[in-house]
Amino acid sequence: MSSQTPGSSLVPPYALPYSTPIDVSRKFGLTDDYFSSNSFPTFGQVQDIIVRKDSLINQWAGHDFLLHQTTEYYDAIGVGRMGGVMLLRNTPVISVERVEYRQEGADPNQRAAWIPGVAGGSSEAAGVLVGPTPQVNAEYYFVYPEQAKVRWGRLFFSFAQKYRVTYSYGFPSVPDWVRDLSAWLAGQECLTVFAGKFVPPDPARDYKSEFEIEIQRLFNMVTHRPLVAVG
Repeated sequence: MSSQTPGSSLVPPYALPYSTPIDVSRKFGLTDDYFSSNSFPTFGQVQDIIVRKDSLINQWAGHDFLLHQTTEYYDAIGVGRMGGVMLLRNTPVISVERVEYRQEGADPNQRAAWIPGVAGGSSEAAGVLVGPTPQVNAEYYFVYPEQAKVRWGRLFFSFAQKYRVTYSYGFPSVPDWVRDLSAWLAGQECLTVFAGKFVPPDPARDYKSEFEIEIQRLFNMVTHRPLVAVG
């Protein structure tokens, strides 16, 4: 049975939030320890609200703002301008950890084996032996993070599922403006759903209008695209 990760939502998959109940309390000028197990709403309820509102941010942006590592498989194209090229499916690319090609019958049991390449040019690959026994001279590849592209230096196969790339993409930390938007959205729900139980300390402030203005301003910063997949 799955257990809840500390600092996550109340329901599976227990997603980690972009902001915290402390961020929400500060939008109202409350103390950092205002939300607790005895407050209205409780600390856990605010945390769950945050994660639900974060899904709206992801839906609008068409991606999330977390750090991911993935392994993807690519058909090999051996001719034309796409020869030896792999266009990675996710951006922004943080780092490429491993680039490999499949060699049929390469392992001692005559099964296919994945042979790692070496990042850089021919000089970096010179003298490097890779793969199972018997080892082979390493192939080299170039990485273009800004283009989400990897290109083999001299491999030009034409074969299905011949290449695979393991890389990291996304955001090493949540951007501050996303954290801010997350807290504003959660605060807006606290203001409406818990009306009559949750009363901010300053009745002179027009919280409803203030929150709507800030939320609209931050949403205008998001480049919207249809959500194909998150993560």
